[in-house]
Parts: sequence; structure tokens; C-alpha cells
Amino acid sequence: VAGTNGKGSTVALLDALASRCGLTTSVYTSPHLFHFNERIRHHGRFVSDADLCRAFAEVEHARGDVPLTYFEFTTLAAFWLFHDSPTHIHLLEVGLGGRLDAVNLLSADVAVITSIGLDHTEWLGDTRDAIGREKAGIARAGRPLLYGERDMPPSIAVCADEKGASLLRAGEAFGFDAVHKRLFWADHQVALEQPVWLGEDNLATALAALACLDIRPDDAIIREVAATTRLPGRCELHYLDGCDWLFDVGHNREAIARVASRLPAHAGRTLALCGMLADKPADAVLALRDKVDGWFVTDLPGPRGGGVARFGDLLPDAEQFNNPE
Repeated sequence: VAGTNGKGSTVALLDALASRCGLTTSVYTSPHLFHFNERIRHHGRFVSDADLCRAFAEVEHARGDVPLTYFEFTTLAAFWLFHDSPTHIHLLEVGLGGRLDAVNLLSADVAVITSIGLDHTEWLGDTRDAIGREKAGIARAGRPLLYGERDMPPSIAVCADEKGASLLRAGEAFGFDAVHKRLFWADHQVALEQPVWLGEDNLATALAALACLDIRPDDAIIREVAATTRLPGRCELHYLDGCDWLFDVGHNREAIARVASRLPAHAGRTLALCGMLADKPADAVLALRDKVDGWFVTDLPGPRGGGVARFGDLLPDAEQFNNPE
């Protein structure tokens, strides 16, 4: 599963749907929020420290004098664990791009691109078309390639044709009909009564991907997954000290626009605390400007931390702080 936004949410929905169908899963995602073990879920639980160390030792022994990046080492360790204790399905989130990403070592039965936005442009290119070409590198001949948003860069279709992959597009082969509030995919449809917290588009993409493997959850499972599946750091809602708190790791324009659409209705004021790394677009916060009554902006620690000064012209009334604490 590649894409600018929606990768983690789509993987979480795939995992929940497959698990409720009685299938065992191996899940590889990145990055982690609190503990490294979050990157690898195996047989329904996070990998243990002992199993991680066992996998690390195997990779370290096998690599010899070959240098590996942090992500390459981690990916190989995950693959070794998955091979050591097989499951029905491997769900693999691409780290960056697709064509040159370590996850692309494996040829997937189904390749998914959730969306294309302008992020990591120094590595992937500065247009959606260029970025799309890099992410479409996960496609394989004779296998499905799903694209999860209606606005598809032309390069995706070009790459699918060059590779001989079968392209399935949102809005055509699958998607969400907002007028009638129903999902549709693979000659099937189901009505939804409540919004999908991780996104109707991501759920439709997950269902279409599973259908390519002839896995078809019944409507009751779909509605349960739609209503209950959450992901830490993605529109994560908590009630603390008498207030609603919404936490999100979004760091590009499309992600923050989605946060703005997910703000829960309430009778009080809306306050926003925001810090962004130096290589992220500070003006992305403008998607929230009309919905926020008071801003608190902060520098972030580390060499990539973005200073508060870049918010000055965008949010002139914001209170500024040196650190999140």
C-alpha cells in the first residue's frame, strides 16, 4: 500500500476486515509513535522485543559487509519474521515513494496507491505526475493496481500500461457515493449510516483490494469495521479534563484538510496547538484557520524542527512557544 495520505488508515481497515473474516495477518507499517514494535503486527499483536532481536540478529549476520539503511534493516527483519511464522495475508505499507522503496522487494498480489499529494518532493519529484510515477513502481504485470482517489495523475495509467498491470480506479471500479451514502466495489454495494472515521474512500479501497483476492466480508462485518476501526495519530479523539482533544500527525495540505473536515461539532471554542518540521509546508494550517478560535504554535526538537517564525505571517495572532510542553 503506497500513497501520500491514507496508507496507514487503509492498512488498518484491511487488517480489521481480514481478521474479522477469520484470516491471520502480518502487518508492516511506519513510522511508530511510541515504541518501535508498533511497526510490526503479527498474528494480531505487536511483535515482541525477543522476536525483534532474533530477527535483527539474522539480518545482521546475513548482510555481511553490505551497508543497510535504518528502514532497509527494519524491512528485512519484518520479512524474516513473516517468513518464520506464516499468516494468510501480508499487509505492507510502503515507506517512501514505491519504485525504490525497500518494501518493493516483494511482488504484491495486489498493489494499492491511496492518493497522490505534494510531499517528500526532494526525493519523489515536484509534481503529482512525477510522484505518481514513483509510487506506481509497486505495480506488477498481470496483477491489480488500485488507485484510491478520483483525481488520478495521468502517470499512474501510463505506468500501469507499461507494466501490464490491471488498473482499477476510484469512482469507476469502486468508491463511495456521497449522495446515497453507500460504498460500491466489485458488483457489490453497502449503505453506511455513520461516517467512517478512517475515511469512506479508504474503506472502499480496502474492500476492492480484498475482492481482488476473493475475500468478501459480509455487510455486518463491513459496518462494524467502519464504525469501530481507529488508528493512533490519525484523527484520534479523546476526552480529557473536560475537553474534546483531536490528535493528528498530518503534515501536508491534503492531510490537514481532512483533519478540518473531521473536527467534531461542539458548543465551546476550538484551540489548535501546531508544530511542523522545517521541510513541511507551514501554510497547510490555513485549511483550519476559519475553524479555529485560538492558535498556539511551537518549535519542534531536533535538527529537522521547524521554527515558530514561519507561522508569523500566516497566523499573526498565534501565541508562540519554544517546545510543545
